[in-house]
Amino acid sequence: MIRILKKVLLGLLALVVLVIVVGAVWEQVQRRSAARRFPVQGTLVDIGGRKIQLDCRGSGSPTVVLIHGLDTGGSLSWSAVHDSIAQTTRTCAYSRAGIMWSDPTPAFTPAGMAEDLHAALGAAGEKAPFVLVGHSLGGPINLIYTKLYGDQVAGVVMVDASHPDQFNRFKAIGISTENMAVKAIKVAASLSWTGVVRAFAGEGKPMPHQPLEAAHAQGAWTPRSI
Repeated sequence: MIRILKKVLLGLLALVVLVIVVGAVWEQVQRRSAARRFPVQGTLVDIGGRKIQLDCRGSGSPTVVLIHGLDTGGSLSWSAVHDSIAQTTRTCAYSRAGIMWSDPTPAFTPAGMAEDLHAALGAAGEKAPFVLVGHSLGGPINLIYTKLYGDQVAGVVMVDASHPDQFNRFKAIGISTENMAVKAIKVAASLSWTGVVRAFAGEGKPMPHQPLEAAHAQGAWTPRSI
């Protein structure tokens, strides 16, 4: 009986290892496929050993800079409005480090996010004045950018922005910031190399008014972005 049980356990272990190996290989193949199917929009700007994706359209001044929230869409988060704003003035959207086509950074800090954006705009030759438009997490990045480079900023727009003190205020009233959704994202991030995230994420469903192509591109890059 013990021998049979050992054989069953070894068989299950071998099956698990096989699934993980196949999933990891499939994930790498799909990432290469995503790079071919959904090439970088705009350009990759070198900011000193790392590249940040920046997509600037239209002409005019001031230049509107669209800063995405805590999501995996990067510059594509603004795909529903990017072109319409660019009909009026120069409009740039970008993807933060590690999101979509942008290279990752060794360490994330709030100031570092603003510094990356500043470096990308400068390296691309985009000229101030800028109107910063921040959604969710983009709101605090707006404020930090303005503090660091205020002479470049003509205006700030907050789109359902996060509050700088929101997590402290959550704790003060007994709301845990380490909720199940955050834990699930952390688990997904740690398993993204296995193909599990891609299997569940699929092609990506469009948000209201989001172009289908943008949703598919976001879905294809989600395991890397997460």
